[in-house]
Amino acid sequence: MSRSPVAAALEYVLGASVLSRSCTETCHLRPKSIHRASSLQLSRAAMAEMAARDRKHQELGDALVERRRHEVTIVGAGLVGSLLAVVLRSRGYRVTVYEGRRDPREGTQENSAGRSINLVATARGLKALSTLPPDVSTRLKALGTKVYGRVIHTEDGQILSQKYGKDDDEYNISLSRSKLNDFLLGEAEKAGACIKFGHRLCNVKLPADSESPTQLEFTMGGGGTCLTACFGPVIGSDGAGSALRRAVPAFEASSDILAAGYKEVLLPAHCSQTLDQFGLHIWPRG
Repeated sequence: MSRSPVAAALEYVLGASVLSRSCTETCHLRPKSIHRASSLQLSRAAMAEMAARDRKHQELGDALVERRRHEVTIVGAGLVGSLLAVVLRSRGYRVTVYEGRRDPREGTQENSAGRSINLVATARGLKALSTLPPDVSTRLKALGTKVYGRVIHTEDGQILSQKYGKDDDEYNISLSRSKLNDFLLGEAEKAGACIKFGHRLCNVKLPADSESPTQLEFTMGGGGTCLTACFGPVIGSDGAGSALRRAVPAFEASSDILAAGYKEVLLPAHCSQTLDQFGLHIWPRG
């Protein structure tokens, strides 16, 4: 039995060949002239609808694929993770950051990272900061102090100066680590990044193929676990003991803990006024 154009169109749309008989029988009840005209009209309408539906599905599929490609997951909200979140948001990516600690801006004892000397952003650090939006980079640099060279205090009381560059156009920037991290976290949230604190990565399931997600499992600060599927890139910035790096078989890494330590000396204001404010002071001993 030959199928009418209407039946063929419906079979294409619904994927049901069983409709061909009923549609054909129904059409045969009408006069042939009406049957032919209505069949052609319905066929054209059905085909136009199918084409429009295909285009819509293709557009939705492309949009979903594109959206997934632009969804980036970052593990670790330290200096690297928070800076990266700001940069990626400025370039249009959707960003979710997972951090094991509580929000360090809360200022609780639990969030204290202990003693930490100021960071000195050298040429590489300044290059990283230049990837930030210009206004953010300018405000960030204003948090620090320009440092033009080392000031070395020897055991016999000498003070030796070593310039970083040929003139004062070449300098580093001294920044408080905690203030820098707090600033970048604030800018990341302001830019639209989603930061989830109290999520410590405990397990990773790598994708089986290009269409499968990376599955990340986190232990929650308040108890329990959380499982999330990431279809876009997953970036590890969770420090030297990175749990994400350990989960990737291709990476081979080892760590050796240094036995050396350092002493932190707090200088009263009246003493520090006699020191060069724009130098990195070093007291080498031992």
